Amino acid sequence: MACDAAISRILGKGELAAEITRASRSTPAATRRALAARDRGCVAEHCSRPPQWTDSHHVKHWIDQGPTTMSNLILLCRPHHRRVHEEGWGLQRLTTGRWKLIRPMPR
Repeated sequence: MACDAAISRILGKGELAAEITRASRSTPAATRRALAARDRGCVAEHCSRPPQWTDSHHVKHWIDQGPTTMSNLILLCRPHHRRVHEEGWGLQRLTTGRWKLIRPMPR
């Protein structure tokens, strides 16, 4: 039973961190709201799709031990999320806070 436990952290003045442990790859509602407030939509360079048209993306993929935490999550619209997961595109953080999608090398 303890293996499946998700633990929330209490930070500072009784604030509940909107983060969970590796028990789940799904983004909890509180974390999703925090992502929407922080990212304000898809973070891909030149994209303006709003938060309601986005998915949470693990920068360090969950399968590679990436945590489901604010520091490892960004919002990507469905087309950009598909490029990363299905077409092998990479991501590079820009100084603007946006993310550049990097085309995969031809085979």
